[in-house]
Amino acid sequence: MSVIILGLLFFVAYKITKNWKLSLFYVLMSMYMCRYSFYARAWQWSFIFIILEFYFIQKLLENGKLKYSIGIVVFGIFISNIHASVFPIYLVMFLPYIVEAFLYKCKVKIPKIEIQEYKYFKSFLITFIITCFTGLLNPFGLLPYTYIIKNMSGFSSTFIGELAPTTFENNKLFFIILLVTILFLVNGKQKVKIIDIFYILGFSILTLLAYRSFYYFVFISGISIIRIINDFLKENELKINKIFMRLVVIASGILFILVALSNSFRIMRKELIPLDEYPVQLSDYILENIKTENMKLYNGFNYGSYLEFRGIKTFLDSRSEVFCEEFNPGCTVLKDWHSIYSGEGNYEEIFEKYEITHVITKNNEVLNKYLERNMNWKLIYEDEYWMLYEKK
Repeated sequence: MSVIILGLLFFVAYKITKNWKLSLFYVLMSMYMCRYSFYARAWQWSFIFIILEFYFIQKLLENGKLKYSIGIVVFGIFISNIHASVFPIYLVMFLPYIVEAFLYKCKVKIPKIEIQEYKYFKSFLITFIITCFTGLLNPFGLLPYTYIIKNMSGFSSTFIGELAPTTFENNKLFFIILLVTILFLVNGKQKVKIIDIFYILGFSILTLLAYRSFYYFVFISGISIIRIINDFLKENELKINKIFMRLVVIASGILFILVALSNSFRIMRKELIPLDEYPVQLSDYILENIKTENMKLYNGFNYGSYLEFRGIKTFLDSRSEVFCEEFNPGCTVLKDWHSIYSGEGNYEEIFEKYEITHVITKNNEVLNKYLERNMNWKLIYEDEYWMLYEKK
């Protein structure tokens, strides 16, 4: 999937800039900046659909062909079903062109900014209106329209890293990219497309609001940025030296091979499933020694999905939306877990509330310190990382 995303990114970047060297450099940089996003999650599909949407919108405005309209609508249906939280971003992708058409109609002129008229804007507008309703073609009702707002304003955004705001401390690259882009805009003589300004500005705001949007910034705003850089090079009659580019490609290739080998050796030295992150042996013990149908288990946020994979019913897992009030009215499981995890809540009251019979903790958790001193709980399993307590 990652290869498809990067290949598609190169294709779109090259089609827009006609500069394979710059496009290749952009893809290599994207590979590095988004290296932590390339694993099995729904957003892999959303990356593909949004990159294609970016390209299809521009082609639709250029030639008005029906196949691009159909593609945009179909992709909207897929996103609302596969990765509903991204659906509003899919619709936002249309807005720069709508604003540009309005500014052109009003005969607004901005120095060094290109505002153009599109011959097939009506086809684009009809496609946009139809796409707005594709979020209804799913089993979740209005969730694709409301998910991102509920999630970013809800409790889970206070402790889940990817939902937290972007700061200079947690993402220096983002601010460096913005600074470099501003330098090209200020020092260049070329006219800049207003849609590129909107895409850079829009996804910058989303990235500042939530770290996870940085990947969309790289994949979409990144294309706008390299178009600005490419136009800068053309206007100033600068060419990327072939020898320099070869050195960049070779150096990048060597770097990525070394990183890949380093990761491979690191993985070979560890278990396939890290025992310090997932209670593998403890799960074996539960399945062999406890009647799980009668057990009411308390567990942590990060490894709940593994327990469920093993067929053990959990207190919660990393699907935070299921366990919070924003999506499940009256449900406070996520808040209750976090209050215990942070040591701020009364764990005995919360265990009583959910009639907990068994508790999994890591040996370095605050909760473990409490339970080992509590006469009402008995330690029935212990290994290097995990503890299992049973209520007496």
